[in-house]
Amino acid sequence: MTEEAKGGHPWSVDGFEQLTIARRSVRRFSDLPVSEHITRSALRSAHLAPSSNNLQPWEFHWVRPDSPHRASAVEACLSQPAAATSAELIFFIGRPDLLSDRAAAMVAHFEAAGNEGTASYYRDQVALNVQKMAPEDRNAWVDKSVALAAAQFMLAIKAAGFDSCPMEGLDPDMVRSLFGLPQEATVTMAVSVGEGIPEGLYGPRLRFPMADHLSEH
Repeated sequence: MTEEAKGGHPWSVDGFEQLTIARRSVRRFSDLPVSEHITRSALRSAHLAPSSNNLQPWEFHWVRPDSPHRASAVEACLSQPAAATSAELIFFIGRPDLLSDRAAAMVAHFEAAGNEGTASYYRDQVALNVQKMAPEDRNAWVDKSVALAAAQFMLAIKAAGFDSCPMEGLDPDMVRSLFGLPQEATVTMAVSVGEGIPEGLYGPRLRFPMADHLSEH
């Protein structure tokens, strides 16, 4: 049991479920700005997402409303209304090319802490596994972790009273060029943020019955 669970916490099971119910993919936004504090807080929450072997293979590229890259960023999102009307636009990028560096940093961290057992795990297992992976497997592995960060970001945005929309319809090469990223970088998704308007919901939520998805053993 974690220390948070032992000592009590300010959140609740029902409250979190209500938050997930309230989160929708909203594709059109009002002109209301989103405060810098809210976006930075949500990005910090995204940065706390779990990742495989804690390698944190993500980068967040935040295109501010007054950025000279704003028009190009919207175009890279295929000029979708969710991007064009957003108050803030964040690109969630995977960096499989940095996995070896991240593993080495973990080795150095645990060596400095005197934890040779964990240091050797990263040195002798994680680093070798990264090197042996086929590029397509490594990319998929990275994108899973980046998607977890994006999901955590969107829930944090909803907790602050704003809306978001994940966009996988992108021009990856344009995104890489825009941010000076190497070809190996994966463009997992972009997330638009703002105050949703009724026209931004393209219909009621549809979910298949839970029984179609859940097997209990």
